[in-house]
Amino acid sequence: MRNTQKDEPGRPSWLERLRHKLDEADIADMQMRLDQPPRQVRTYHQALARRSQLVLVQRVREGQWLGAAPYGYRRVSQTAGDDSAGREQRYRLVVDHSRADAVPVIFDWYVGQRIGISAIAARLAGDVDRYPAPLDQRTGRQRYWTVYTVRTILTNPAYLGYAVWRRRWHGRVQPREHWIWSDGPSHPALVDPDLFWTAYDLASRPPWLTAALARTR
Repeated sequence: MRNTQKDEPGRPSWLERLRHKLDEADIADMQMRLDQPPRQVRTYHQALARRSQLVLVQRVREGQWLGAAPYGYRRVSQTAGDDSAGREQRYRLVVDHSRADAVPVIFDWYVGQRIGISAIAARLAGDVDRYPAPLDQRTGRQRYWTVYTVRTILTNPAYLGYAVWRRRWHGRVQPREHWIWSDGPSHPALVDPDLFWTAYDLASRPPWLTAALARTR
């Protein structure tokens, strides 16, 4: 028989008595379980993320460029797909002839002449007619030469002529053996490998180490 007895006035209700029997840890555990999506949903999203990553890896292998164009290059669009509804925008890099000449000069100053990054940024900023500053990728407006911009150029393997991806992953810099490279050259190189890797190793050092080594010269 169903219990229809009502709680007496002034006494805790059955729900309140049940709550008293549960400690805070139990309640938090129950809430966490309620907030979690079903296992099937989590598995589906994980599989979808893996497939998306594989697609991006394949595009890089084919020489497609992901992200903004490095200084000295421009992105050109390539449409994939047979019909307008299924077309996807893909990009390759081409040389920006108005800026490309500055790239090997920057590497020579840094490696060959041992000019510091700050001094290079100042030298570039002092002659923007000869060394045009980078363009904002969204607005197309000219930005400024900065230490960050010069360091980014000196550590970008795109200047070797290959599409490269996943140099950073989840906010962390990845070792070069974890980078994803195109299977072959995908655009014209602006710097030779020996010069690039020498600059990369120097520019990738922590600033405090660079300063300490400079004092020992």
